[in-house]
Amino acid sequence: MVTFKNVRNATLFALQAQEFLVSANWSENIVEHPSACKLVSKGIQIFNGLRVRMVIFFMYIRF
Repeated sequence: MVTFKNVRNATLFALQAQEFLVSANWSENIVEHPSACKLVSKGIQIFNGLRVRMVIFFMYIRF
C-alpha cells in the first residue's frame, strides 16, 4: 500500500506506473503467456506484459 497527500498525486502515480508497464521491455517468456501478451486496438497499444490493477481510495480526515 502507498499513501499520497492528495488524489491528484495518487492518480498521477497510477497513470505513470501503468505507462511504464506498457512500455517495459518484457522477456519473451512473459509475453508468450495469454494473460501477458501484447494487445493493440485501433493502432494503439493497450497491453504489453504484466497487467496490474491499481485502485485509489480517498477520504478526508478531520482532527
